[in-house]
Amino acid sequence: MKRSLIVFIGACVVLSGGGLVEAGIVYGTAKLGDYDPGDIYRIDTFSQTAALLVDISETPVAPSGSPAIAPLAGDSPNGNAFDTAGRRLYFTSFQDPGSPASGTVAPSELYYVDILDTSSIVWAGTLGGHASGAAFREGKYWYISHGTNELRSVSLNPDGTVASEALHVTVQHNDPGFLIFGDIAFDPAGSMYLTGAVKDQGTGFKRYLSGTVDLSTGAFTEIGQSLYWGQIAFGADGALYGHDAGTGEFCTVNVADGTTNYLFTDGAFTDLAPCAVCGCITGDLHPDGRVDFLDYAVFAEAVSSGAGIDSADFDENGRLDMYDLMVLAGNWLETACDGK
Repeated sequence: MKRSLIVFIGACVVLSGGGLVEAGIVYGTAKLGDYDPGDIYRIDTFSQTAALLVDISETPVAPSGSPAIAPLAGDSPNGNAFDTAGRRLYFTSFQDPGSPASGTVAPSELYYVDILDTSSIVWAGTLGGHASGAAFREGKYWYISHGTNELRSVSLNPDGTVASEALHVTVQHNDPGFLIFGDIAFDPAGSMYLTGAVKDQGTGFKRYLSGTVDLSTGAFTEIGQSLYWGQIAFGADGALYGHDAGTGEFCTVNVADGTTNYLFTDGAFTDLAPCAVCGCITGDLHPDGRVDFLDYAVFAEAVSSGAGIDSADFDENGRLDMYDLMVLAGNWLETACDGK
């Protein structure tokens, strides 16, 4: 986002079996603060810590000859969105085309990284616009082209590369001072929420707003004020989370009136995406939306050390035993999402 973050928090909060897992994990592209700008971090919003996930400047881009990820500063990379079923974290190179957008600025390049194998970055293709606010829904990468009111959807090939792109709808906002859209997010039912900014024609003062978009007509319904360049995303717990890139504030957002509830303050990340946004699955102790050997390793460590018993005690009998292992095995290779 331009001077902003997209925030997807609360990826896996409560297992269906009742045990708590490592919740509030997001993937974020650093901008300012104690983190290296342009690199992607795995951020725990509960403990308020961040660990390097992808060193963008040091990780090769495949295939050979693909466009370089540039710039690695300011608001780039950007446009993060997470495909839970494919376990692909998408992001874009971003050059601000202005508002309204100038036709002289090169469009965004789309890339992804497999969060379980971050040894290489894959170039997915060139977009038709400039992606800053993005989200993933129904197997597609969605974004509002920066400096426009065009909501665009990108269909993807099985290997995660761009197959086609289409203008889905033109978002209709009737305020004459409308300046720019900030971020988009889809709730579990598929409804779209967004943030934006309006410039007062007399004073030049900007007000920040949030609202919903009718995906059939593009009609925008304002629900309230927003954070400064407010960034939003729905967590797996169904709550709408927000971030203020100006102050570093994280919060929850009331979808009825746009009011916020403060959580904590941290440094600036250009953009964030969720660990998972479709819900949780019992056994996903390494919260990536899938039950596999990574989760077994966490379970084995909990058995060995006695730490993390609550998260792995699926039947809640106060101990880790064969019955918990059977639950883990019963969901082996299952995913939290069906591709939506």
